[in-house]
Amino acid sequence: MTRQLWDVVADEFEAVQRLRDDYPTPGALAQRLDPTTVQTPALEIIDAHLVQVRNAIAVMYARRARFAELVRQDVDEEEAIEQTVSEIPPAGIDRLLISFCPQQGKSSRVTRYGILRLLRQFPMLRVGLVSYDGANANQFGYQIRADIELFNGVSDSSTSGYDSPRTKRPWVDGC
Repeated sequence: MTRQLWDVVADEFEAVQRLRDDYPTPGALAQRLDPTTVQTPALEIIDAHLVQVRNAIAVMYARRARFAELVRQDVDEEEAIEQTVSEIPPAGIDRLLISFCPQQGKSSRVTRYGILRLLRQFPMLRVGLVSYDGANANQFGYQIRADIELFNGVSDSSTSGYDSPRTKRPWVDGC
């Protein structure tokens, strides 16, 4: 007997229930990975909004899991969508634009630590990094991968100056 598509989807999203909220904000994760990280009021605002983005993603995953469950119970797809949306209310924000003056740490906070925190909580999440400077996007991508590969997302020591074989150059925190 072949498995139905919705069974496969439901199995994938069951892993999401194991959310790891051991770091309440990207800033807390940044401070854990790099103890020299400074938490400014501007970065606290960014962190608060990134937590709201995380909440919206959690709703998306919960709705997908519920939808898959309803479809497995032979509920019509349109009815399953309506029921899922009515049962699981929206939360968080699904769009975010950040505009701060340069050199505030927003790039590393959002791109490196924000994405790393999301990937720790939602391992199936796919993220695309886009930047006006391709090298900048590549560097953050390499840093995130190195954090995951070398520390499983959490370091017991500072990463400052660590020459990662993945990045081929020392890590640089900040913009």
